[in-house]
Amino acid sequence: MKQILILIFFLSCLIGLSQEKQKVDDNLFWYEATCENGTEKAQTDFNNGKYNIFITGLTVSFESEEEFYKFYDNYMLEKYNIKFVKKGCVITGSIKCYKETMKKLVLEKFGVDVFEKSRKEAKKEFEKK
Repeated sequence: MKQILILIFFLSCLIGLSQEKQKVDDNLFWYEATCENGTEKAQTDFNNGKYNIFITGLTVSFESEEEFYKFYDNYMLEKYNIKFVKKGCVITGSIKCYKETMKKLVLEKFGVDVFEKSRKEAKKEFEKK
């Protein structure tokens, strides 16, 4: 009986130690969710030619527009290497700062009207098909 209690004690200590590692991983998540980290990641992606535009919040589209949105996403990816990435409703500091930084850099590179102009161009090409 004494040996069983000692074994249970050691096993509970091991479980406690394994939970300590979990806390370190949680801290890593919060490090990655900082604004500075998001800004750095956006700058790095931009320098590598990866232009990710984050779409946040609830997105609503009608079935009739679904085909055009798919076409427009592909159009932007092929023509400008701009990829639209849906990020959902939970917006961390990292996501917010990435989104703002990347949008600013993309507008500087392609022009302030890049989204309006490309949407009109894509609409014309889509209607041809």
